Amino acid sequence: MRIKDADVRILAGISQALQGDYRTASHEWQGSPFQWITQIRSSRQRGVIGEKLVAGWLAARGFNVT
Repeated sequence: MRIKDADVRILAGISQALQGDYRTASHEWQGSPFQWITQIRSSRQRGVIGEKLVAGWLAARGFNVT
């Protein structure tokens, strides 16, 4: 695909440069019980999952979590 717009070409180049950073990061979680979280696309959903994980951990440690 040939991109004609100069700004879109710049964005595409930046996207390609960033792509490697995020693809290799997923390998770090391979085999982890948290790997499934990396497959969630929505940052809002990942945030909710993180909040629930921390709340559950704190409750398991005896903290009153409401």
